[in-house]
Amino acid sequence: MVMEKKLKGRALNLGSQDEISIIELAQEILKVAIPQSHPPKIGYRGFPKGDPRRRVPQIAEARNLLGWEPQTSLREGLSRTVDWFRMVQIPRHISNRQSVSVP
Repeated sequence: MVMEKKLKGRALNLGSQDEISIIELAQEILKVAIPQSHPPKIGYRGFPKGDPRRRVPQIAEARNLLGWEPQTSLREGLSRTVDWFRMVQIPRHISNRQSVSVP
């Protein structure tokens, strides 16, 4: 109950302290989600005006209040996410009798 009062209305950052660029993240997603025999091209348009150049979540509050630590690597998290979407989306398409191509 004391913890609930401490957390009520608060937002906590969760994430890895390993910094990665958006282009690197896009490349990791493609490695996990799409066969490398047909890799799509990633376009780069530059930064929007005023966009921060670096983002790393500050997880000190989550550590202090929850005892939380990141335990899943980026690659593992992406793999699990892609697997989940495949599991959830494919049956939906099949039940709707839509064609689906799966890598």
